[in-house]
Amino acid sequence: MKTKKNILLLAILILIAAVLQPLQIQAASDSGIPSAYSGKKVYDVTKCGADKKGKKDSTKAFEKAITKAVNKGSDAIVFIPEGSYLLKSQITLNGNVTIVANQKATIKSMASVMGFWMIGSNITIEGGTWTGTKKFDQNLFKAQRSVNNINMKNMKICDAGIGACFSPATATLSKVTVSNCVNRGVLLMNGAKVTLKSCTVKENGKGYYSANKSGDCGHGIGVQNSKAIIQKGYIGGNTQCGISLVAGTLEMKDATVKKNGRNGIGTYKKCKITINGGAIKNNGYDMKETTQGYQGISATAGTSVTVTDCSVSSNRCTGIYLADKGTTVKCKNVSFVKNEIAQIALGNGTNLTLENCTLKHSSVGVSKSGKARITLKKTNKENGKKIKKL
Repeated sequence: MKTKKNILLLAILILIAAVLQPLQIQAASDSGIPSAYSGKKVYDVTKCGADKKGKKDSTKAFEKAITKAVNKGSDAIVFIPEGSYLLKSQITLNGNVTIVANQKATIKSMASVMGFWMIGSNITIEGGTWTGTKKFDQNLFKAQRSVNNINMKNMKICDAGIGACFSPATATLSKVTVSNCVNRGVLLMNGAKVTLKSCTVKENGKGYYSANKSGDCGHGIGVQNSKAIIQKGYIGGNTQCGISLVAGTLEMKDATVKKNGRNGIGTYKKCKITINGGAIKNNGYDMKETTQGYQGISATAGTSVTVTDCSVSSNRCTGIYLADKGTTVKCKNVSFVKNEIAQIALGNGTNLTLENCTLKHSSVGVSKSGKARITLKKTNKENGKKIKKL
């Protein structure tokens, strides 16, 4: 009899748990907290004094919630409910913290240099719209001191000088939109390694033509002595290059680089680029600076480029431009269409290999100057005619 009662009690407990669990998930969803964080201890910034109408400075309230969550450990999150929040001072993130914002939350940082300074590892920021001051030197997010495991996802970053700077850091951005930053959208420096998954980096760099213009700015993504891994996504409408590399490494798969003012991808110093899939098109139509080159891909200074299963089309000057001794480009299964001046242009001492590529609808297929080397494999036509011996 006692055994039957125990079995009945256990059945009731299981039933209660089955009912409560979806209710907990639903409650988390209703508040704007993703169900992945169900069961976590929540430190709501408004409970710590944050003004969700955005009229009062909420810096101290955010800091208080962050401190509580860090002290609690990995079972806690900082939560930012729907509303508008004003932060007048920089917030330092020392690591081991998760910040989750309702997708209808807007967080505006007025800090002059850095909005959120990430100097510790294991930081996750998810959700919301994060805005800056549109001042050229402001970094809305900056990770330094070789921090690791920075995760930013499902969020919007806009209206800063630089949206997110990693100098250096190991970070992953997933489904992040970075837009309307006057200096650059995303910047990698000093050995950073950053992966961007299904991200949109658009319409950044308008400060390039302002009185505050300085150095290598105006780009969607800047990669300086660092490595960028781009998986899917869109990089477009940026004032200068979509992606600018200085002694950097780029691995890109199934991404679109489109309608950037200067080059789709531009290099300075020796770089390494690998592109698999995607499209590079309609770049180079900024008419303000007529002395610059405008290419789909500009490879210089001994850079190595490998392009596979990609479309390179409708760029203002050339699809791919090779300059400087030792620069090497290998293309396999690449379609070159309607690049305005030439599909590919080679400078002295450069090397080009085309394998199973198509070249059509351009006034010039492949052009070269000096002692450039061209290897053709299963690629013998341009504009429907046999490629002339170059």
